[in-house]
Amino acid sequence: MRLDEKVRSECIKLLKIFHNYIEHSLTKGLRVEFIIYEDWCNAISIMEKYDLLPADALHVAVALRIKATSIAISDEDLRVVKEIKIFPRYKFSSCFSKYILTVVN
Repeated sequence: MRLDEKVRSECIKLLKIFHNYIEHSLTKGLRVEFIIYEDWCNAISIMEKYDLLPADALHVAVALRIKATSIAISDEDLRVVKEIKIFPRYKFSSCFSKYILTVVN
């Protein structure tokens, strides 16, 4: 990427779009959560229980820790998780398709 100006330029453009999306979302109540050791430990059990990939299991582990009741995500794999409601597929921009919104009640 360092040597390919076109690829680097496109990546920077997408990162700036994502940054603006996050900044806007923060003004609307988005809360950013860190992954803590407890989440890593719980993610392993969630992976085993639901046959999820590590990143998906971490999303669920964090959501459970903060007592979220729902996740809005374009990834259908999380529908097997019984403890959290998965909202129907949102029409996220393709470059943001792996990011989630977590709703806390």
